[in-house]
Amino acid sequence: MSEIIIDILRIAGLIIIIALIVVLAMAYTCQIREKMEPVVKLVPVRDPTYVQSPSEAQTILKAMGLYKGKIDGIWDERTERAYCDYCAIKDFEGGNKF
Repeated sequence: MSEIIIDILRIAGLIIIIALIVVLAMAYTCQIREKMEPVVKLVPVRDPTYVQSPSEAQTILKAMGLYKGKIDGIWDERTERAYCDYCAIKDFEGGNKF
C-alpha cells in the first residue's frame, strides 16, 4: 500500500513540476513579447518625390497655380487635368520634380 502512495506522490510531484515549467515558460514568453519592438514594413518607392495622397498632390499643384479646386483629397477630373498640365510643363523643361 505504501508503494502505491509513493508512486502517486511521485506522479503528483512530476505533474506539479511540469505545470511549473509551463507557467514559467508562458511568463517568459509574455515578457519577451512586451520587450519586442513593433515590426515596421518599409515599402520601396521608385521615385523619392512620390506623392503619398491626392490631397498632397492637390496642395503642391495649387501652390504652383495649376490646381484651382478645393483640397479635398479626391483625385477628380480637375486634379487629373492639373497633374497632366504639370507633367507637360516638366516634360518640356526636361525633368520631373514633383
